[in-house]
This record gives sequence, C-alpha cells and structure tokens, in this order.
Amino acid sequence: MVKVSSLRSNRDLTHWRPAAFNGYGTGGWWNFGGLLREVYIRRIDTIDIDDVHVLPRLPKVGGPAKVEVRAYLRNMTSKAREVDLVLAVDGERIVVKGKEVPGNGTRILTKTVTIKRPRLWQPGHPELYPMTVSVEEDHKVRAAYKLRFGVRKLEVARGGVILLNGRRLNVHGASIHEDDIKEGGALSQRTRSLLVSRLRDLGATITRSHYPLHPAFIEAFDKYGILYWVDAPVYQLPNSFYDESGVRAAAERAVELTVRNNINHPSIMTWSLANEPAGNRSELGIFGQGLARFVDDGARAVRELDDTRFVSIDRQARAGEPVTSSVYRPLDVLGINEYFGWYDSYKADLVRPPTTTSELSGWLDEVHAANANLPLMITEFGAESSRDGPVSQPGSRQFQSRFVVKHLRIHASKPFVAGSIHWALRDFRVDPTWTGGAPSDWSTPPWNNKSLIEESNERKPVYYELRKRWR
Repeated sequence: MVKVSSLRSNRDLTHWRPAAFNGYGTGGWWNFGGLLREVYIRRIDTIDIDDVHVLPRLPKVGGPAKVEVRAYLRNMTSKAREVDLVLAVDGERIVVKGKEVPGNGTRILTKTVTIKRPRLWQPGHPELYPMTVSVEEDHKVRAAYKLRFGVRKLEVARGGVILLNGRRLNVHGASIHEDDIKEGGALSQRTRSLLVSRLRDLGATITRSHYPLHPAFIEAFDKYGILYWVDAPVYQLPNSFYDESGVRAAAERAVELTVRNNINHPSIMTWSLANEPAGNRSELGIFGQGLARFVDDGARAVRELDDTRFVSIDRQARAGEPVTSSVYRPLDVLGINEYFGWYDSYKADLVRPPTTTSELSGWLDEVHAANANLPLMITEFGAESSRDGPVSQPGSRQFQSRFVVKHLRIHASKPFVAGSIHWALRDFRVDPTWTGGAPSDWSTPPWNNKSLIEESNERKPVYYELRKRWR
C-alpha cells in the first residue's frame, strides 16, 4: 500500500502562501501532489544495496581521475554477514573482500578507482562510463546496482569565471517545469522525450528547474550533454520562516535529499539551496540571521556529500536592493532571476517608475563589482506572451521576442555572466489568479505564458529567434 498526502501548511517549503481558492496555500506552480512518478517493487535477497554514490575527481585536466565509490549496504537478516564488494568499470573488475555488515544493520563501503586517461564529459562530448556495483556472499551475487557516471572538472577562476574542463563556460538554455495540458505533472515518456528534443533542437547547453526533475529527464541530460542547474524545492520563503529551527531543518533535509537522490548525474553542475529566498518585496532584499544560518548549514551539508559541484542560491534582481551580502560567502556561483522592464523590479520603499531593460546592464555591473570573484548565471528572464499583436504591446508574441533578444544581448556582453537560462521552455499552470505581469486581457490564467512553447506544443516566434542564435 502507498499512501500519499498532498496537504499543505503555512510552513510548506514551496506552497506556503494562503490562498482563498484552495484553502491550503499556493506557490509558483499549480496543485502538485499525488503519485507523479513510477513506483517499483524489487526483490531483496539477504543483503540490499540501498544506494551507490560515485564522485569522480579530476585534480588536473589531462591527468588521471580518482573515482570515489560509496556503496550503502543494508543487512535484512538478524545475522551478521561477511560480503565482498565488486566493482566493474571501464573494463576492470575490482574486489573489496571480507567486509562485515551487522545483523539488521547498515554499512557504507568505499573504494577509490583510478582512471588513468579519462574521457571527459562536457556539452558536445558527453562521455559516460557504465558501472556495476554488486555484493557477493560466498561467491553468490546477493544484490547489484547499475549506473552511468561522467568525469569532468568544474572550477572558478579569478574574476568570477567558471571553467569546465579548463575552458571558459558560456551556456544557454531554458528551464523545464513538469506540467502537461492532458497529463498534468505525471509526464509520460513521450512528453519527456518531446521536451528534451526541443532543448536539443534549440542548441541548448543548460537547463534548470525549481525542484529535481524525473530521473529520466536527468539521464537524458547526461546522455545528450546538457548541463543542469537544479534547485532544492525551497521556494521564496520569507526571512521569518528561516528564524524557525523546524523550517530550517526541513529546508536542509530537502537540500540533502536533492543531492543524495541525484548525485551520480554528470550533467548536474550546481546544487541551488533555494529559489529567491527572502525575495518578498517587503523584505527590501535583506537576508536575515536565520536565512544566513540556513545557507551556511546547507552549503556545508552539500559539500559533505559532494565536493565536486557548485553551491548556489537564485536571487531576484531589483534596483535599490543590496547587490551583495555576507550570506554569499559560502556560495560558488550566484543565480540571477531578472525581469528588468517586465515586472517593476525595484525596492519596495523606493518611489520611482518601473525599471527598464536599459537599466539591466548597469545593475549587472554593480553586482559584479560588489562580488568580483563570484560567477553569475542568469537563471531566469523572460516576458509573457499569449497571441500575436503589436511589438509595443506587453503580452504579445512580438513584444516577447524583442524583449528576450534585448536581454540576451546584454547578458552576452558581460564576460562575468556564465550563461542565460530562459524561463521557461513550455508554458505551465501556476494558479487561477495568475497573469504574470501581463495586462489582464493579454493573460490566460492559470497558465504561465513566459515560455518558448505554448501549452499546446506550438512553438512561439521567440523559440526560433533563440534557436537561430544558440545553434
């Protein structure tokens, strides 16, 4: 029996805002819940491999890779059992002999494997290594675990430059949110394949989501060489929530599970701790003490599990708010969600007209000057569109195309910006009151219309504008 509860609360990590239309709360997407992923039952014979984590480390590009393998074993019997751990990778069989797993207990077995001349994973050349990890008792295989991993090196150079395998990173793509007009959030393999094929058709080299996507999506990113910026599902929580130890513990658990469940995928470049924390306008861009503690503790928890990738947060972009913070110290890279010229995008206590696209360049320069060695990634940008209309009309497809291309040119002019991720790839549902900043007669609630593709799968003009540039 599987029991699922979709009840929300006023301390939910993603849907904490009160909402009259459902009584539970709302967030940046609509009515998640239920069983959205497959459920599997598998046979266990005495010893189970709960999980395997593979961490390839490349001290120097061109040199050997050290691949750390952690196997999480569980003894399902009351008797202690002596087992061998067997690894098969790159044509080699490696045996770790005579390890005891206590009765009704667990044990982590580790082994480091050297690959002398590794083939590196990167966009354009996504080299993958298959690995099988098995447990043998008296030469009988009790459990086996298969996976694929990739070897690559991520690092930050002076001036806030991201290097992948020693080369400067410059990536572009669009985010994915799991929603379909017929299937809801439980996407079929056919729908997942369609969305991945659209990313590839665009020439995308990166994608992003507000929560970990279905594993088949991430396996496809591994296979096709698309980097992935993944957010833990901690969404726009206000400062006051982070002051509560229970909320911090729940958010840190969400971060740890995001890492543990997805650690083997070479496409993942960044573990983002939260999307737009303390991003409510009344907070004036100030990060509180509780939030600072969460970022410190969350970054530490991530690095204890995985020291091969970046740690980040995704912040909102508003004129007049602080461009730096001591909270950024534990971060490797900073995500920027920018809507200059679409939303009003200025600090709540300022009296001024809405921001314009022309202000974006100077604002990015200010952020970089205040965080000289912290790389920046544009993690969201875009404008709503629902139908054809004048290029001057917010909400028209023509306005969207011009707006997006202007912003992309500004991003590309900044050597300290490592890439641009459009929000989003395909339209999805938010809530029954959603307009997304568009005039009411140019919006179609509950649909978020900022994407490159309609919910009907029709590609908008902006799709072709970006494809022309990104290819």
